[in-house]
Amino acid sequence: MRYFKLIYVDNNHLYECGRYSGKTHTQAAFKAFSRLAGKIRDDNDYKTFVFCMRDCTSEGEYVGTKYIYHGIRKKLKEPKHIVIHKGLPDEKTIIYEHENDVKLIKQTLCDNNQQLIDDMERIKCECDQMIE
Repeated sequence: MRYFKLIYVDNNHLYECGRYSGKTHTQAAFKAFSRLAGKIRDDNDYKTFVFCMRDCTSEGEYVGTKYIYHGIRKKLKEPKHIVIHKGLPDEKTIIYEHENDVKLIKQTLCDNNQQLIDDMERIKCECDQMIE
């Protein structure tokens, strides 16, 4: 199991928060993106973010490595209904109203915060142009 910190840019300031676990950095990035996208409430049909995951596992060859991701959250036209524990007393229905898509853009060992901010802002502009 590896551990990662979420890093994101807001108003040209770098914020590092949360601790997300996963077997891979991508698995942790999906968890972090779900939390990040859920906190930002708006009426758009999709949300787009560029964020970074920093490996903070206590030991290993990847400690300190940063992974920059582009995430898109799309509102589904028809919500998905998933039944878990079907036929058991604790049966539940989970309703998914959004779909998340997270893509790795860049892996870096950069320790310069301003360079990381610049990279993330540049990547966001490029990704936003591709969407439009």
